[in-house]
Amino acid sequence: MDIIAFAKYVPNIDRIPDNAWDYEKGTLLRSRLQMHFNSYDQVALNMALSIRQQRSDVRITVLSMGPSSATDMLKEAIAYGADQAFLLTDKKFAGADTIATAYVLSEGIKYLQSTGKISHEYAVICGMQSTDGDTAQVPAQVAYYLDAPLYPYVTDLTMNDKEFSFHCLNTVGAMTMTTSQFPLVATATKLYKKLAFYVSLDDMVRANNTPISLITVDDMSLDVNRIGLTGSKTRVIKIFFPEKQEKERQVLDSRKDNFKSEITDMIRSQIRLLGQSAELTDSGVASEQLDTSASYYSGDCVSLCEIVDGYLSQSSLETSSRCVQLAQQLGVNAMAVIVSKTDAEVVQTLQTYGIKKVVFIEDLDEDSVCVHDRARAIAAVLKDLKPQIVIASATLTGRVIAPYISAELNGGLTADCSALELRDTVLKKETYSNILHQIRPALGGNIMATIVSIYDNTEDYVPPQMATVRPGVLDAVEAPAESCEVVTVSASPYKLNFSETYTPHQVQQDDEQADLTSFEVIVCVGNAVDTPESVDQVIRPFCRQLERVFNTPVGLGCTRAIVDKGMLPHNHQIGQTGVVIKPKLYIGIGVSGAIQHKIGMEQTEMILSINTNPEAPLNSFSDVVLLGDYEKVIEQFSGQLSQLSVQ
Repeated sequence: MDIIAFAKYVPNIDRIPDNAWDYEKGTLLRSRLQMHFNSYDQVALNMALSIRQQRSDVRITVLSMGPSSATDMLKEAIAYGADQAFLLTDKKFAGADTIATAYVLSEGIKYLQSTGKISHEYAVICGMQSTDGDTAQVPAQVAYYLDAPLYPYVTDLTMNDKEFSFHCLNTVGAMTMTTSQFPLVATATKLYKKLAFYVSLDDMVRANNTPISLITVDDMSLDVNRIGLTGSKTRVIKIFFPEKQEKERQVLDSRKDNFKSEITDMIRSQIRLLGQSAELTDSGVASEQLDTSASYYSGDCVSLCEIVDGYLSQSSLETSSRCVQLAQQLGVNAMAVIVSKTDAEVVQTLQTYGIKKVVFIEDLDEDSVCVHDRARAIAAVLKDLKPQIVIASATLTGRVIAPYISAELNGGLTADCSALELRDTVLKKETYSNILHQIRPALGGNIMATIVSIYDNTEDYVPPQMATVRPGVLDAVEAPAESCEVVTVSASPYKLNFSETYTPHQVQQDDEQADLTSFEVIVCVGNAVDTPESVDQVIRPFCRQLERVFNTPVGLGCTRAIVDKGMLPHNHQIGQTGVVIKPKLYIGIGVSGAIQHKIGMEQTEMILSINTNPEAPLNSFSDVVLLGDYEKVIEQFSGQLSQLSVQ
């Protein structure tokens, strides 16, 4: 039995010099960067090592694609306990996007099989994403190329005899996926334990004496039209630095004498903020129709929608609304594709936002992340519809379904976009009209990139331009369509029938609280609030008091750590694996502000942090920081609130 652990050699995103960019090609000059072992892949390696503790016959192979200098990282993996390591390295691999990378990695695995380096019974375990690209696309695309099931967002795993059990996150909590199917691909989250901080001297000596095999294009006899920049389906056409919006942060220390008066002034400013009428944010492009006579692509625009807990998700309305706007500009129709039984209420809602056709894909579990079956069914529908643009939300589901679909359609995909615009594009002195410009942050937000997909439009089938969009960055704007056609298809013909079972974990939901995305004020509980009693006796009364002063309902949110402790249900969780919010006011109580949580609340107009730690990451992007023990701060905060009324 073989376990293949992917290892990506990534730049330190905290230390990127200005001269590290090739602005013409839209790529990084990695020779000028400080490189290290992708932290998500380190967790995946630790998962592999834990399986070998359960099964002594397991052989661990580490596989990487990168420059020759990545051998240092592979030596590190050997020192931690891997049995062998291989580096796919060739100048022809340079500039590869995710689909070209996934092709090389999958062919590398096949090469190792053909040369007897690994058996035909293997599992691939890799990080859910890399810290530089942050797309989470490669694992799903590798799974497609290997014709293997994908088990994403693994938080724990076991292996008995020849059966794997994966505990995986999904949009409504978690589920256990059990399989005896090989090969398979699983992706690791950072909720699993990290590698040990150090290795022994004997392990270091063993790693130093273990050769790292280098494998080139010629060794694998690869199709050079599918690798590197040539084989990439996306092109970076512009790199620019995000506008630095330095906040005038106000830090109030509860130990100082003037703390109460400062809180009073701060509360009054919040009341004024909430009293202002909400202004619709500009989605980036007006929806007046463009000159489409010379458009490079043809076809409609499709939004891939999701049902979560039995309801159409808010992020689906956001992508559908943007699809409608793009379709209006192009003079075509906007459609929606959704895995669900036919639902008249869903149709009515989507029609309200301008969708003119809804395709329901039935005979699949709406809440499970059965990537292979769901993606194959959606891809089949898209092949029939032949759209020019496909947009999905970058949710837990969308981030694994969309890349699998893009691989099946042999097209490009841009992840986590913050804006989508139609523009003319010049490549190699040729102009392409009305191309979708997909704008996304990269390298931990250090840069912004504008990405396009240009295919040969003379082929019988032309893949769509595909993008996933961060939830919460687009507005859902009602624009009722006169009518909406409904089509129903079955997913049954596209199921692969892998030997696997799914056991959903019942996640407690709080039926008394409305959808968090509907609140203008949200109080979020972090790890410092360490007991359920504190939530009930301190936080909830604080929320009720805020409601009376601000004259608006106040939602109660939390970080994932609070859900994991069982203190609040999953529908309170904010962040990458929870909901994305954009209220007028967010109050974080004992919240550290890790990137996974920040993704879920960074669209907030005003952020207030209550924290004992002045160095907490949340403080760095907050408007107001109240330093001190949260119970004492809330006591003083509440005392001032009781003296105020809505002006």
